Amino acid sequence: MSDLLTKTTPSANGVVKISRRGLAKFQFGDDDAPFEVDVLAVYDQWYVVNWQLRVIDEKGDGVVPTDKQDEYGQNRQTFAQAVVNSAYESQKLGAAPVLSRAEAEAFIDEISKKAAELRNFTFAKKDTPSSPQESTDQERINFSQ
Repeated sequence: MSDLLTKTTPSANGVVKISRRGLAKFQFGDDDAPFEVDVLAVYDQWYVVNWQLRVIDEKGDGVVPTDKQDEYGQNRQTFAQAVVNSAYESQKLGAAPVLSRAEAEAFIDEISKKAAELRNFTFAKKDTPSSPQESTDQERINFSQ
């Protein structure tokens, strides 16, 4: 299980204590300050940006057209930079690092993985899908929330 997932602990007085959940720390480079973000909040914002350039193909998948790849990469970089800038400002960490496109891509990928862990943790799952289509439907449900 991930460190992002919550653990609940009942106390002697009947209060259920819930540990911090969904917050993750990131750091770019050895010299930059680590910062914390709410994974689901960032992912939900990214989800909206992510679909701005996608189109539905003949298979029903959302794809970025070839002629929009550079613009999509720029959107990813701009979004990641805005998140990092906001986190540095709100946490009073000084000047935020300027992200390369590769760093921005890695950051969004990590946010997406951690969000999937958290969202999958909250969904009731069947032990095994009865068909490949059912498995695909479950994946779509998980990421459409």
